[in-house]
Amino acid sequence: MQVNSQQRGLSHRQLRYPGRKKVPATYFARDSCRVHDFAVATLLPSVKSEWQSRPIDWRGFAGRGSLLVLGAIAPFALTCLILRALGVFERFWFWTFSYAWEYATRTTVSDAIYDFSMGILRVVGPSVLIWVVAGVGLAALIWDRNSCARRPFVLGLLVFSFLAICPGLHFRPHYFILILPAVALLAGFAVCFAEQHLQRAGWPRFVAAFCFVAALCFSLSQQRSFLFEMDPIAACRATYGSNPFPESLEVARYLRDHTSEADRLAVLGSEPQIYFYAGRHSATGYIYTYGLMEEQKYASQMQKELIGEIEAARPAYLVMVNSDTSWLVRPNSDRTIFSWINQYVAQQYGLDGIVDVLSEEQTIYRWGDEAGRYQVNSPNNLRIFKRIAP
Repeated sequence: MQVNSQQRGLSHRQLRYPGRKKVPATYFARDSCRVHDFAVATLLPSVKSEWQSRPIDWRGFAGRGSLLVLGAIAPFALTCLILRALGVFERFWFWTFSYAWEYATRTTVSDAIYDFSMGILRVVGPSVLIWVVAGVGLAALIWDRNSCARRPFVLGLLVFSFLAICPGLHFRPHYFILILPAVALLAGFAVCFAEQHLQRAGWPRFVAAFCFVAALCFSLSQQRSFLFEMDPIAACRATYGSNPFPESLEVARYLRDHTSEADRLAVLGSEPQIYFYAGRHSATGYIYTYGLMEEQKYASQMQKELIGEIEAARPAYLVMVNSDTSWLVRPNSDRTIFSWINQYVAQQYGLDGIVDVLSEEQTIYRWGDEAGRYQVNSPNNLRIFKRIAP
């Protein structure tokens, strides 16, 4: 396995947010925190309503509150019981809490601020006017006396939606999807608020809607190339750079044609889409390798587990991904896995394919005997190995 020498010099922030790259899988613990944030947001308006009623029906309130809490806990409890019955609860607990805790607590405040600023800029940038309209709606909601009835729900949804993206302090752009419903409500409130005040001032009400439509059209215009002009491959390149997403289709097609449904594959790198497109099962549960390179106490244990799973499964093909963003090697990462890959492949496998990603516009594919004669010219490449040992 070749590791790009540039990886060793990357700063912590560059490794955590190297521009256009794939992102690690989200974890159940973080997602369950998000679910419970929304459960709390649902509970608060009920508490306010009960508190305003006189006299307070404490027994009824306790019963309804208990049902809501039970509804939030029940899915998790049922999941634990099912996994316990299946005999995999310990693995579930490791990935849900033990490793997830390591993953979530290794972020510094300065890194979190940097991630947040980079993430919010990428989200707001193409549709800045829509966010301005939502900001007007937020100001109107806070200061308008006639909006008291709407205020608890909308502000509660906004606050807890934001809190839902905070666990782990990883502010990747797609996480901000969680606050978009609240932003949409605020934008709609801004239009309604403006219509009412324009009517009182003698202006046509449609002016407010016209301004919003103009903001929407501006946003679409800013993204017209991506939304309307690019084909899927170009859009993928614009989003993910030289990550081997388009190449995964051709690699998967080759693997599907040269294996049976019973064969296992091992993709050494964070390219699980290859399994999906090939229609073949993985020889290991580690379909992402980011965790193996993180500077956390379970990294060596996880590498040993991956090695054991692959050696036991003896996959028909190995796909070795040599790409910065498929591994995210840190300066102090445990590199045992790379030494094992070189030794294991030399003993058990033969080169059967090379995918050389020369640029975002050019990729060279070589299969069979041609792969052995090809000289790789790019640090971003995939090597496909076929099992030759009995």
